[in-house]
Amino acid sequence: YTDETDTIEVNILNYITLGKLHVNKSIHQYEADYSGAGHDFTGFTFELRASMDILDPADGTVITRVGELAKTIVNGKYEETGRFHLDESGHYTLSDIPLGVYELKETDIPEEFVTHTETWKLEWKQDADDRMERVIEKTVDVENYPTLISVSKKAVTGEDELPGAQLHVSDENGEVID
Repeated sequence: YTDETDTIEVNILNYITLGKLHVNKSIHQYEADYSGAGHDFTGFTFELRASMDILDPADGTVITRVGELAKTIVNGKYEETGRFHLDESGHYTLSDIPLGVYELKETDIPEEFVTHTETWKLEWKQDADDRMERVIEKTVDVENYPTLISVSKKAVTGEDELPGAQLHVSDENGEVID
Protein backbone atom coordinates (compact mmCIF):
# COMPACT_ATOMS: atom_id res chain seq x y z
CA TYR A 1 0.00 0.00 0.00
CA THR A 2 1.37 3.45 -0.97
CA ASP A 3 0.02 6.64 0.45
CA GLU A 4 0.06 9.72 -1.77
CA THR A 5 2.09 11.51 0.88
CA ASP A 6 4.98 9.04 0.70
CA THR A 7 8.04 10.63 -0.89
CA ILE A 8 11.01 8.87 -2.39
CA GLU A 9 14.17 10.96 -2.63
CA VAL A 10 16.69 10.04 -5.31
CA ASN A 11 20.04 11.80 -5.65
CA ILE A 12 21.43 11.87 -9.16
CA LEU A 13 25.00 13.01 -9.59
CA ASN A 14 25.97 14.59 -12.91
CA TYR A 15 29.60 14.36 -13.93
CA ILE A 16 31.19 16.90 -16.21
CA THR A 17 33.19 15.58 -19.15
CA LEU A 18 36.54 17.32 -19.55
CA GLY A 19 39.48 17.23 -21.94
CA LYS A 20 43.09 16.31 -21.34
CA LEU A 21 46.00 17.34 -23.59
CA HIS A 22 49.36 15.59 -23.83
CA VAL A 23 52.16 17.47 -25.66
CA ASN A 24 55.29 15.52 -26.58
CA LYS A 25 58.33 17.27 -28.06
CA SER A 26 61.18 15.69 -29.98
CA ILE A 27 64.19 17.02 -31.86
CA HIS A 28 64.83 15.81 -35.40
CA GLN A 29 68.05 13.78 -35.50
CA TYR A 30 70.37 14.31 -38.45
CA GLU A 31 73.10 11.91 -39.48
CA ALA A 32 75.59 14.75 -39.03
CA ASP A 33 77.19 15.30 -35.67
CA TYR A 34 74.28 17.25 -34.10
CA SER A 35 72.53 15.45 -31.28
CA GLY A 36 69.47 16.74 -29.44
CA ALA A 37 69.91 14.02 -26.85
CA GLY A 38 69.93 15.44 -23.37
CA HIS A 39 68.44 18.76 -24.48
CA ASP A 40 66.54 20.68 -21.79
CA PHE A 41 63.07 21.30 -23.26
CA THR A 42 61.93 23.85 -20.65
CA GLY A 43 62.69 26.70 -23.07
CA PHE A 44 59.79 25.65 -25.32
CA THR A 45 56.47 27.39 -24.58
CA PHE A 46 53.01 26.60 -25.92
CA GLU A 47 49.69 28.42 -25.82
CA LEU A 48 46.25 26.83 -25.97
CA ARG A 49 43.64 29.41 -27.00
CA ALA A 50 39.89 29.16 -27.46
CA SER A 51 38.75 29.07 -31.11
CA MET A 52 35.16 29.62 -29.99
CA ASP A 53 33.46 30.86 -26.84
CA ILE A 54 33.83 28.06 -24.30
CA LEU A 55 30.65 27.67 -22.23
CA ASP A 56 30.10 26.28 -18.75
CA PRO A 57 27.84 23.23 -19.22
CA ALA A 58 26.18 23.87 -15.85
CA ASP A 59 24.76 27.32 -16.60
CA GLY A 60 25.83 28.35 -20.13
CA THR A 61 28.02 31.25 -19.03
CA VAL A 62 31.17 31.99 -21.01
CA ILE A 63 34.28 30.51 -19.37
CA THR A 64 36.76 31.55 -22.08
CA ARG A 65 36.15 33.93 -24.99
CA VAL A 66 37.45 33.38 -28.52
CA GLY A 67 41.20 34.07 -28.66
CA GLU A 68 41.76 33.99 -24.91
CA LEU A 69 44.14 31.57 -23.22
CA ALA A 70 42.40 28.38 -22.16
CA LYS A 71 41.07 28.02 -18.64
CA THR A 72 40.91 24.74 -16.79
CA ILE A 73 39.39 23.67 -13.50
CA VAL A 74 41.89 24.19 -10.67
CA ASN A 75 40.69 23.57 -7.11
CA GLY A 76 37.06 23.81 -8.22
CA LYS A 77 37.46 27.13 -10.09
CA TYR A 78 38.27 28.06 -13.69
CA GLU A 79 41.80 29.47 -13.95
CA GLU A 80 43.89 30.54 -16.93
CA THR A 81 46.36 27.73 -17.62
CA GLY A 82 46.66 27.89 -21.41
CA ARG A 83 50.29 29.08 -21.49
CA PHE A 84 52.76 26.42 -20.42
CA HIS A 85 56.37 25.25 -20.61
CA LEU A 86 57.40 21.68 -21.29
CA ASP A 87 59.27 19.70 -18.66
CA GLU A 88 62.97 18.87 -19.13
CA SER A 89 62.18 15.73 -21.13
CA GLY A 90 59.78 17.49 -23.54
CA HIS A 91 56.38 16.57 -22.12
CA TYR A 92 53.41 18.40 -20.65
CA THR A 93 49.89 17.36 -19.70
CA LEU A 94 47.06 19.84 -19.29
CA SER A 95 44.00 18.38 -17.56
CA ASP A 96 40.43 19.46 -16.83
CA ILE A 97 39.91 21.38 -20.09
CA PRO A 98 36.28 22.37 -20.73
CA LEU A 99 34.87 20.91 -23.95
CA GLY A 100 35.14 23.05 -27.08
CA VAL A 101 37.44 23.98 -29.95
CA TYR A 102 40.94 25.29 -29.28
CA GLU A 103 44.14 26.12 -31.13
CA LEU A 104 47.56 25.02 -29.88
CA LYS A 105 50.62 26.99 -30.95
CA GLU A 106 54.30 26.82 -30.05
CA THR A 107 55.18 30.40 -29.05
CA ASP A 108 58.70 30.37 -27.58
CA ILE A 109 61.48 28.34 -29.16
CA PRO A 110 65.16 28.39 -28.15
CA GLU A 111 67.29 30.17 -30.77
CA GLU A 112 69.19 27.04 -31.78
CA PHE A 113 65.99 25.61 -33.33
CA VAL A 114 64.01 26.49 -36.44
CA THR A 115 60.81 28.38 -35.61
CA HIS A 116 57.76 26.13 -35.74
CA THR A 117 54.87 27.90 -37.51
CA GLU A 118 52.29 25.09 -37.49
CA THR A 119 49.21 25.35 -35.29
CA TRP A 120 46.98 22.48 -34.21
CA LYS A 121 43.20 22.71 -34.11
CA LEU A 122 41.91 20.57 -31.26
CA GLU A 123 38.28 19.82 -30.49
CA TRP A 124 37.10 18.16 -27.34
CA LYS A 125 33.52 17.06 -27.73
CA GLN A 126 31.47 14.35 -26.12
CA ASP A 127 30.35 11.53 -28.34
CA ALA A 128 26.54 11.45 -28.45
CA ASP A 129 26.68 7.65 -28.17
CA ASP A 130 28.94 7.64 -25.09
CA ARG A 131 27.70 9.97 -22.36
CA MET A 132 29.63 8.00 -19.71
CA GLU A 133 33.06 9.10 -20.95
CA ARG A 134 34.50 11.48 -18.32
CA VAL A 135 37.88 12.38 -19.85
CA ILE A 136 38.57 12.89 -23.55
CA GLU A 137 42.31 12.73 -24.28
CA LYS A 138 44.25 14.23 -27.18
CA THR A 139 47.97 13.92 -27.91
CA VAL A 140 50.06 16.30 -30.02
CA ASP A 141 53.55 15.21 -31.05
CA VAL A 142 55.80 18.08 -32.13
CA GLU A 143 59.17 17.66 -33.82
CA ASN A 144 61.55 20.61 -34.05
CA TYR A 145 64.58 20.91 -36.29
CA PRO A 146 67.90 22.29 -35.10
CA THR A 147 69.28 25.28 -36.99
CA LEU A 148 71.92 24.02 -39.42
CA ILE A 149 74.63 26.00 -41.15
CA SER A 150 76.45 24.80 -44.23
CA VAL A 151 79.85 26.39 -44.82
CA SER A 152 82.13 25.88 -47.81
CA LYS A 153 84.80 27.82 -49.69
CA LYS A 154 84.25 28.46 -53.39
CA ALA A 155 86.40 29.89 -56.14
CA VAL A 156 85.93 33.60 -56.82
CA THR A 157 85.23 32.89 -60.49
CA GLY A 158 82.56 30.23 -60.08
CA GLU A 159 80.49 28.06 -57.89
CA ASP A 160 82.94 25.19 -57.61
CA GLU A 161 84.07 24.35 -54.11
CA LEU A 162 87.82 24.51 -53.65
CA PRO A 163 89.24 21.05 -53.06
CA GLY A 164 91.35 20.70 -49.94
CA ALA A 165 90.15 23.95 -48.34
CA GLN A 166 90.18 23.72 -44.55
CA LEU A 167 87.74 25.74 -42.45
CA HIS A 168 87.35 26.00 -38.70
CA VAL A 169 84.34 27.12 -36.68
CA SER A 170 85.15 29.18 -33.59
CA ASP A 171 83.06 30.29 -30.63
CA GLU A 172 82.79 33.90 -29.42
CA ASN A 173 86.12 33.46 -27.50
CA GLY A 174 88.03 32.32 -30.58
CA GLU A 175 88.14 28.70 -29.48
CA VAL A 176 87.89 26.24 -32.38
CA ILE A 177 84.77 24.08 -31.93
CA ASP A 178 84.78 22.26 -35.26
